[in-house]
Parts: sequence; structure tokens; C-alpha cells
Amino acid sequence: AVDGLYLSGYNLTCDESSATGESDAIKKGANDPFILSGSKVTDGVGKVVVIAALRHNENEETPLQMKLDYLAEQIAKLGVAIALIMLLTLVLKYFINAALSDHFPELEEIMVAMTSIVVQTITIIVVAVPE
Repeated sequence: AVDGLYLSGYNLTCDESSATGESDAIKKGANDPFILSGSKVTDGVGKVVVIAALRHNENEETPLQMKLDYLAEQIAKLGVAIALIMLLTLVLKYFINAALSDHFPELEEIMVAMTSIVVQTITIIVVAVPE
């Protein structure tokens, strides 16, 4: 992988999304002559002088990818925490209401209610955790 400097050519555009995260093709010329490592030429022709040859690892994450991974991790932690708080709250609410009512529910009725609460909790976790 190399970084380069555009010298001359015709209608040279590059996809720099792997380096910058920007999905739009960038037109290269006197105003923007730098071609970043990992860029793909999408149109045109051009002469480029190599500025730096890099030891490149395809698996290396860009700074944007690292920030997005961190954000996804924080969202997942928050989602799990909220789901657990909801689980505890709904279970407590169910049993407090059951204790205050005239008759305490049968085991089967309790199991149905607890299953519903657990399904709701799992749904929140699945929705909150990014891929």
C-alpha cells in the first residue's frame, strides 16, 4: 500500500472510504492532489508519484472504525443495564401487585407472567446491542 501525489491526468476520481469513511468519490487535481493508501480509482487516468510505501494490514481498523466500535460497545452496555433494571422492576411490580391482591396467583399464572417479562427483557437486549 502506498500514499501518492497526483501529478497529471484526466478526470481522476478516487474512492477514499476505506481511509476516511467518506463514501463520495473525490476528484483529484491541483486542489486535492493527495491519494491516500487504500483508495480505489473509480474513474479517469493519472500519473502519481509515490510518497510513502507502507506496510499495510487489511485487518487494521481506521480511527473512525475504532470510535464506532467503542460507541457500539457503550450502547450495548447501556442496553443491557436498562434491560436488567426493567426485569427487576417488572418482577417486583408483579409480586407486589400479587401480594396486595385478594388472591395470590397460582404457579402456572406466575410462570406465564415471568416468561413474558423475560421475553420483553431479551427483546430489549437484542434491539439495543448493535451488530
